[in-house]
Amino acid sequence: MTDPKFWDGAWLPNSKIVEIKTGHDPMISEPHALTQILLDCAAA
Repeated sequence: MTDPKFWDGAWLPNSKIVEIKTGHDPMISEPHALTQILLDCAAA
């Protein structure tokens, strides 16, 4: 998708983009960071 509004979350109201500086498998390279992001999302 090349529409910048898509990546700004326009496709889903109240959404938020979260990035981790990892490769394709953050569950392998940064499991603690990914876990914290998922816990934060679950608590929101």
